[in-house]
Amino acid sequence: MLIGFRDKANAISQWEKDYSRRYVPVGLPLEFHMDQANLQSKFDPYCIHPPAIGYREFVRQVEGGPRKFAAIFVPPSSEILKAAKSGKYPGVDGRAHKPFDVASILFRHGTQSKIATKNEIDFIARRVKDTQYKLSVLNGQPDRVEETIYSNLFEVKEMPRFIYTARRSATFWNPDQERALRDHVAVYWNSRDVTFENLSDVRNPLWQSVLTETITFEETNSWVTDDAKRYIVERLLNAELIVLARQIELMKDPGRLRFYFPCPEDSRTVVWSPRFKDKSQLVVAKKTYSAKLRRNVCIHIAVNAQFVMIQDRVFLRLSPTLTLTADGIHLLSGDQVGPQITSLLHNRYNQTYLNNLLFWISQFSKNQSLVSLSHGAIKVHSTPATSVIPAGILADRPAAEDTPRLVQMS
Repeated sequence: MLIGFRDKANAISQWEKDYSRRYVPVGLPLEFHMDQANLQSKFDPYCIHPPAIGYREFVRQVEGGPRKFAAIFVPPSSEILKAAKSGKYPGVDGRAHKPFDVASILFRHGTQSKIATKNEIDFIARRVKDTQYKLSVLNGQPDRVEETIYSNLFEVKEMPRFIYTARRSATFWNPDQERALRDHVAVYWNSRDVTFENLSDVRNPLWQSVLTETITFEETNSWVTDDAKRYIVERLLNAELIVLARQIELMKDPGRLRFYFPCPEDSRTVVWSPRFKDKSQLVVAKKTYSAKLRRNVCIHIAVNAQFVMIQDRVFLRLSPTLTLTADGIHLLSGDQVGPQITSLLHNRYNQTYLNNLLFWISQFSKNQSLVSLSHGAIKVHSTPATSVIPAGILADRPAAEDTPRLVQMS
């Protein structure tokens, strides 16, 4: 609110009447002064949750001479302001006026404040929420409201009860027999094959690959809690993940647990069910020209996937990323590939990361509630592990879903 202006309709001097605008900067007496604390103390008794009022006096040159003005700033409130007591003042006609009562909510109409209507109160409430949000962001301090934080960890719900070990049969192994065991996982450790599958079951193809008299088994939990053996459990789980990736037609980076869809054509699209839609199409690979690499490449959305143990709990950890291939199948390598991928990922923020994360778990789970491995003996939740912490942004609202897309290469 600016003080020191007169409505031209109430002009006194000819200069005021001739002024080109409606409100004339007549100014205040140069000796005029009001203390900000005094102004605040007069305002506070009238308001529930009073805001901190700003006040300033200043001088400007008007019509060749100095004129004094004042400004009162009432900041946006994080609460709906209600009158703490009735307002009364004497009018120029000598009669008492009562513009508002206790608990009244006022709304500004031009130069007047009037009792707010229901629609105006609703508008004020919406504006207060916006103000709460802006203040929460600008002050840099988290508000003590609960916020759900999604992780990129998916907890293993069910594991086989036993882990079996046995010495490998030297006479069994040949290329044809190895192909027959592609979906049956065992890892070689300490001169023995280790597996989640029952080696004592003659119907199991692995039974023929070991010396049956050397078969032993132990509780899986004893391996998980043993520092010397738990990494073998991780190796077994990751080997099962490789089998699942092959079943859903994913390619694997030979040097790491990174998976991507092959793309023999110019592009490849996958239909999936995101959070806010029944169905959506996602371009998972696209061929284009890279100016930095000076060649045609194919960009694939990819995922680093592996099992990890946190204390005695087992999780599948997914980390969405990108990868480049020369022809939609064979990975590119070289010093420039890493920087190229980094430049493509620089503007992928939380929302895109979460959507990509949910896309990949939907692929591994085949759009079911659980990821199934080792012929159904291992089950992993398809919803991320979450934490609820009291450090969210007050009045924050979820953003609309932004379906992840491949970025264009420059």
